[in-house]
Amino acid sequence: MDSTTIANPTGSASSSGMATSEAPTTIATSGTSETSAGTLDGGTSESSASTGNVEACDLLADDCPDGTLCDGQVCVEPVGDSVAVRGGPFMMGCNDELDINCDDDEYPYHEVTLSSFSIDRTAVTADAYDECIDAGICSLTDIIYGDVPCEPFTGNFPAVCANWFQAQEFCTWRGGYLPTEAQWEKAARGTEGQIYAWGNEAPTCTLAHTSECDPYGVIEVGSKPAGASPYGLLDMGGNVWEWVSDWYSASYYVSSDVENPAGPDSGTRKAMRGSAYAYFALYARASKRAPDFDAPTPSSANQDVGFRCAYPPPY
Repeated sequence: MDSTTIANPTGSASSSGMATSEAPTTIATSGTSETSAGTLDGGTSESSASTGNVEACDLLADDCPDGTLCDGQVCVEPVGDSVAVRGGPFMMGCNDELDINCDDDEYPYHEVTLSSFSIDRTAVTADAYDECIDAGICSLTDIIYGDVPCEPFTGNFPAVCANWFQAQEFCTWRGGYLPTEAQWEKAARGTEGQIYAWGNEAPTCTLAHTSECDPYGVIEVGSKPAGASPYGLLDMGGNVWEWVSDWYSASYYVSSDVENPAGPDSGTRKAMRGSAYAYFALYARASKRAPDFDAPTPSSANQDVGFRCAYPPPY
């Protein structure tokens, strides 16, 4: 397939920048709510039914409490082990008055308004991806490049060796999609424009898994809870890069839409976010974009590239 003509909904990474060494869904029925198995904000739950007041909402006003979304009638919690991100504005890109490490493709610092969505708390795990493989839907990429094999992890490690198409296929199977760069960034930094997911404090190995940390290599998802984003997402800096839906363009922010930007209409390489274990800590900034020489073609895969899924409100 010619990757230059694929419509917009990575991945091999170069050595530049590298060191050398589910929440319940609530169904309103006359004051009774049934919940499917899942978690919200770090808790765990089994399928259950509970009674209580159901809060009505206005879809356009999006007036639900934090952690919930409006389904057009009542406030509901996001599906699966995902986190609700309320619609509204946030600052996207790099603020050079606060961050001395801004890259050219992170300019200009600009306001973006997004509709509500939810997004996985962690990168998709190998176990979760294996379920899709067992269902006969998903597959993995065997080769990184040449004859170098891509060797997937197991268990609670992130699902890797999935190219962009395979990652999108998994998210579709799960009822979602790969998040846009804008959705990923808002989920990572919140609305205040902080440098990192956890705030403006410089990265440490307690906060993010970068090249300065042991063990050198991919670790299990959720291993750095102190580095949680304002919405409670984990691993939004370090461990593995994450596919997003956008085509990569270094100059996109100059002319991007101010409401629900979805990236250029076409391109040759896909954007990634979040950095990985083999990259220096400054790459873990929430506004950091994989530069053009690192952004991979959508048909490529690597052992340091994973993904998480986003979901629309259950309208």
